[in-house]
Amino acid sequence: MNHVCVGDLAIKMRTGPFGSQLLHSEFVDSGVAVIGIDNVVKNHFAWGQPRFISIEKYSELSRFTVQPGDVLITIMGTCGRSAVVPEGVPTSITSKHLCAITLDTNRCLANYLHTCLKQPDVQRQLVQREKGAIMPGLNMQMIKELRIPLPILPEQQRIADILDRAEALRAKRRASLVRLTELTQALLRSAASKGDYQTIGKFVSLRSGFAFKSEDFQSQGCPVIRISNLSDGYVKLENAARVPEHLLGKGSTHKIEAGDIVIAMSGATTGKIARVPNNLAEPIYLNQRVGKLHFAHSGLLEDYLFEWARTLEFQKDVLDLAAGAAQPNISPSNFETIRIPIPPLPLQQEFARRVEAIDRLKAKHRQSLAEMDALFLSLQHRAFRGEL
Repeated sequence: MNHVCVGDLAIKMRTGPFGSQLLHSEFVDSGVAVIGIDNVVKNHFAWGQPRFISIEKYSELSRFTVQPGDVLITIMGTCGRSAVVPEGVPTSITSKHLCAITLDTNRCLANYLHTCLKQPDVQRQLVQREKGAIMPGLNMQMIKELRIPLPILPEQQRIADILDRAEALRAKRRASLVRLTELTQALLRSAASKGDYQTIGKFVSLRSGFAFKSEDFQSQGCPVIRISNLSDGYVKLENAARVPEHLLGKGSTHKIEAGDIVIAMSGATTGKIARVPNNLAEPIYLNQRVGKLHFAHSGLLEDYLFEWARTLEFQKDVLDLAAGAAQPNISPSNFETIRIPIPPLPLQQEFARRVEAIDRLKAKHRQSLAEMDALFLSLQHRAFRGEL
């Protein structure tokens, strides 16, 4: 398949006004919209909350006007995200953080270029160009030099349609996961509203991990869980540090089990909470700066506390206690002073049953999404090699 530079397909390319061309003080409550990164960063056009300039100011900046069908690319901040300006968008200009491309549609379709910009090969080109730049970000010359495969127009449309349909299915699955998470949060708020605030230390204690020696970390051995292994509510064993069993020493008493709840006790992510997965294939151990919750009272269920510990209210309580030092840090004794709403045990049990059912659904959705992601990558690979 023939490859061409993006700059050869454009009628015009431009970024938004820089420096004194548009001052922050010149934004107004209504008028002509200024499209920015927030409108593009999710790889689709989202109207959101644009800023505005007056009609008079627009007369000075009209050369930065975007029109339906233009392709927008983020060039600062989160670079390389793109979107097509849809029909019906009112008169607007771009901010300095975007590059707008008006294409020669006799050679390249906007939705095809947008699809190309999301494929891994093109994203790698963008990353390489950004890393090689003196200043962070992209510029128009870098974008002009991007090389993309260019089939005939009907084939461009077919490729874009196939990948758009596949992406729509992925988006629906992601939206389903969001709705299930929102359902869990609604159930939690309902249960919590029927409880009294009590000190968490009446029900649980926090025990920090062991100070394993970094020189003992090797490629083989028992996984040691550090703060970096806490992600999205789960303990992730990928890239975990490992210590040979004969070097565990006193650290062997810091073994954690499936279902245990652990929390980051220091650093920028103090309060980050995670649960150990149920499908452990080997014993794992807890490093210092990560603590394990030990439940000493039957009046508080692990499932209820885990969900409450992920709320903004709880996270704020942790950070308030951790503040004051050069680096945020929370001690077990401070942690145990936090007060949380504790509903009657039958309500916690009902909450746990319903969340368990929701989690089963989420697991199925995640598996389905992973399969869709793999299929999408395969479609991308084949599409831009003329194999679809």
